Amino acid sequence: SEIRRSSAEAVIRLMAYTFDYPPLVAALCTAKAATPGRRIEVVMDRMNTLSGPTKSQNAMARQLMEAGVNVRFAAGKRLSAVYDEAKKPDKLGGLMGALHAKACIVGNHAFVGSTNWTVSSRANNECSVHVLLDEVTAATFHSFIDQVWSAAEVIGRDQLLEKKAERLRNQSLRAIEKAV
Repeated sequence: SEIRRSSAEAVIRLMAYTFDYPPLVAALCTAKAATPGRRIEVVMDRMNTLSGPTKSQNAMARQLMEAGVNVRFAAGKRLSAVYDEAKKPDKLGGLMGALHAKACIVGNHAFVGSTNWTVSSRANNECSVHVLLDEVTAATFHSFIDQVWSAAEVIGRDQLLEKKAERLRNQSLRAIEKAV
């Protein structure tokens, strides 16, 4: 609702670990269509978008892109350094982390918390908070998102479609293997 109420000048930036909530996609696409020059940026977790369990995330990324919303995909950092610092066995340290943020800023309104931008997350007892930011705090929030955005990758629509097709091929092969 804050996206719908926001002025055409209000910048919208969203970070998502998982993403499949149609009303949010519709609000972002509508805001972009109403003001094509408006700055609207979404950065999603790369792995979840390309092959994660949230099946419609890839399609929603493509929908946003087709509407003119700027979309990028972030991978986390290698976990090794943190595991080494904590003096933990390196069982997981070779893995990559994820963009696990669930945050959105619309003008000077910030939404942060544990709620993913998904249908199932909205049904759970997860929580987020809506905060009205002063100019200095909003600039700090944008600075953080700038860092994530700059490190994120641009993935084209064709590559997203290929990953979707690969996922469908793998599901079909598993179904055939089960049937045999």
